[in-house]
Parts: sequence; structure tokens; C-alpha cells
Amino acid sequence: MTETVKAKEAFAMFVGIFQSLTGILSITVAYLIYYNPDFFPVRTMFNLLPEHVAFYMMLLIVVGSFAIISGLLIIHEWSIRT
Repeated sequence: MTETVKAKEAFAMFVGIFQSLTGILSITVAYLIYYNPDFFPVRTMFNLLPEHVAFYMMLLIVVGSFAIISGLLIIHEWSIRT
């Protein structure tokens, strides 16, 4: 394997992991917006109205799910090539 291929594989692995972690963070923020715990009041910090919470949850969960799936597919695609 050449050095260029190894560098591309490492970069793809980094991007895939970063994208998956971004998706997990997005879903975690969606949960925190819904739950709004006392120790970390996300809904209060962002000044979100209660009637908009369902929309933000749906948006963040959909985007987070696609980010996780896409990141895992990037990792899977580059791990098969080796």
C-alpha cells in the first residue's frame, strides 16, 4: 500500500468518526431540548418556545440519524478497501 492510500484511509476514518460523533451529539441535544434538565437547561438557554420543541427534536433527530449512518458508511467503505 502506498503512503497516499494510507493517508486517504486515515482521513476517511477520521471524517467518518467525526461525522458519527456529530450525529450522536445532535441526537443528545434533541433529547436535552425535550427533557430540559435543571443542571443543563438547553431549552432555556436557546429561549425555545414549548410549542416548537417537537419540531426541533424531529429536525435534530433526522439530521443526527443521517449523520451517524453516513459516517458509519464512510468507515465501512474504506475498511473494505484494505
